[in-house]
Amino acid sequence: ITIQCSYTGTPAGSTPCPSVTDFDGSGSGPYTVALSGPIPPGGCTTITFGNAAPGQALRYEYLPGDVGMDGFANTSDLLALVQGLQSSVANLSANLARYDVNRSGIVNTADLLRLVQLLNGVNTTRIWNGAAIVPCP
Repeated sequence: ITIQCSYTGTPAGSTPCPSVTDFDGSGSGPYTVALSGPIPPGGCTTITFGNAAPGQALRYEYLPGDVGMDGFANTSDLLALVQGLQSSVANLSANLARYDVNRSGIVNTADLLRLVQLLNGVNTTRIWNGAAIVPCP
């Protein structure tokens, strides 16, 4: 298993790309991969397994505050979160990773507060307002 992280520069306060510390690959899955630390925010992390064919890798892109999933964190993400709350799609289990900004397990107005904090750099490693995701290579 190899892991590659791509991001512009070194995000303030970030840790380097993690390494694999444990892998449970028995049978036909599901598989568990333990990492030495968190995946850095604001970029792309690619995980490739063994002799996988080109293009057969897991790619994880994460930009704090990008609720609208357009590759940018900005105030339009506040509108996306409000609309998700109003339409009730935000609390569908398939959408929690997108809308549950404070990672509490439910989406509510506390997520709006956390999103404002992320955009303004409160209780986080950097100001995310205006940040753009570094796409996977």
